[in-house]
Amino acid sequence: MMYLGSWALVVVLQKLLAERTINAAPVVISRRDWLLSWLIIAINVGVGIPGWWLWQRGYITLIHRTLPLALIDAALALAYFDLGMYALHRCMHATWLYRLIHQRHHEHTDVSGISLYVMNPVEALGFGFMLILFLLIRSCSFEALMAFLLLNW
Repeated sequence: MMYLGSWALVVVLQKLLAERTINAAPVVISRRDWLLSWLIIAINVGVGIPGWWLWQRGYITLIHRTLPLALIDAALALAYFDLGMYALHRCMHATWLYRLIHQRHHEHTDVSGISLYVMNPVEALGFGFMLILFLLIRSCSFEALMAFLLLNW
């Protein structure tokens, strides 16, 4: 659904802002980017399987909380991911990992409905396992998790 939502959002933005963006003309998506985007979706689903398994066995706990506590959960998730992603991003740019893992992210310059899904598979695995680690460390409000995932997307 998020993949289709990405396409829908880009189409709407193109219609509303096409005259004012660098991507006023439709973007041609390479076969490589199509395949990579589908691989990233498969990885996201694949990372969800151990997350589901951990949740089913009680290692990950999703609970309902009052609105103030759910907002704290969402803020903690955003802070954890922003700090973690910043540190990892800096590490990628400052080391040999850039060429090995992160360069593909910067080669993709034509914004399209799949831009969110054009990355190295190692990065997709890292994002998923960061989320699982967060949920293993702290019980989280189900609503806060959904809000975080929407905002992160």
